[in-house]
Amino acid sequence: MGPESHESMTAIRDRLEHRREELSRELAESKQNLIAAIRGEAEEHTLSTHPADETSDLVVAETSLGDIHTVEAELAEIDTALVRIHWGMYGRCADCGKPIDPAGWPPSRRPLAV
Repeated sequence: MGPESHESMTAIRDRLEHRREELSRELAESKQNLIAAIRGEAEEHTLSTHPADETSDLVVAETSLGDIHTVEAELAEIDTALVRIHWGMYGRCADCGKPIDPAGWPPSRRPLAV
């Protein structure tokens, strides 16, 4: 690996580690907020009794859980990318080992774990 590749991998690793820290904080906060909301409703006996309110509460909880799941999935993808960087496999096909050029992919389709 040449100096340019090494610098590029260092920049990618740094960016991924920074994003991982952000997501870890976001995930912890989301989980704490969800737990606090559930505990607060239970302690205050404010659990909904009207079916429409119950549905609304359920949608909020499911949305929060969906957000948590999305963050956890991105964290797993980042962890995979960091492992691949560590082993010198980042940027190579996991099946055949050939180099992958992520620059040719649209930004929305670029995987973290290349």
